[in-house]
Amino acid sequence: MQKRVSILTLAFLLLVSTPAAFARENTEVEGAGKSAAQRLSERKAELAEKVVEERAKASRIKEKRDDRIEQGCEKIEAKIVEVLGRHETAKEKHLANQNRLYTRGKELATKLTARGADTAKLTADLETFKGKLDTVTSTFNAYNASLTATQQYSCGESEGAFKEQLRLSRDDFKAFKDAISEARDYWKAVVMADITAIKEQLAASASPTPSASSSASESN
Repeated sequence: MQKRVSILTLAFLLLVSTPAAFARENTEVEGAGKSAAQRLSERKAELAEKVVEERAKASRIKEKRDDRIEQGCEKIEAKIVEVLGRHETAKEKHLANQNRLYTRGKELATKLTARGADTAKLTADLETFKGKLDTVTSTFNAYNASLTATQQYSCGESEGAFKEQLRLSRDDFKAFKDAISEARDYWKAVVMADITAIKEQLAASASPTPSASSSASESN
């Protein structure tokens, strides 16, 4: 009898514990399934967050690049204005000096003519020199216009056109410098040679000839 009671008790316990075990197992499976879904959701959220971060980073990089371009453009434009101002000053100074030489040359030619010198070549060469000074002015104006024209292009958007215009302005600047050198060299090599020759001519005509000096000595 006691043995039978024990068997019945064991059977009861098995009946009671089996559903609980099954329920616990189902709960664990559901928990495991929910955890996988959560991990997938979290992974998607992480990837989305990374995408947002990468886009934000790319945006910051672009902003920095745009800022550098803008700052670079401002520096270039300021440099152009500075260069134009400096070259304008140099041109005015050079022309002022050369025009003074031209004026003095004209005055000297007038005085030499009054002393009986032949100043035809000097006068003609002075006018040629004046023409070279006019060329200095015209080449500078061309250079000024071509360099100023670079400012019409949107910096950072018209790089090819800007570079081509800048190249043209450099060619014009070279022509301007060459014109300055040519005018300076012409004054030294031609006009000064004319003045020296006339002075030597006047000095020779003022000195008595050897035959005239001998005749004067014999008469005394």
